[in-house]
Amino acid sequence: SDSNKGIQYDLQFEEGKYRVDGFILLSAEGSGTKVTWSNRGDVGGSPVGKLLARFMDPIMGPDLEEGLQNLKEIVEKKE
Repeated sequence: SDSNKGIQYDLQFEEGKYRVDGFILLSAEGSGTKVTWSNRGDVGGSPVGKLLARFMDPIMGPDLEEGLQNLKEIVEKKE
């Protein structure tokens, strides 16, 4: 909807061999804002690419959680 706003980005791994498209969507929800952070990519059919995909959540998850926590702290300081 028109009330949804966000940031789109792309990440590259292994000097551009693997690419991940990401999006941080901000949408109004009640008196607050819902943040949805997603990543999507094609790692190809190689065993190395498939192994990389299996470990993306454990690898990137902590960084995404930290990023969301930092965003929360910044927003709450401005209120």
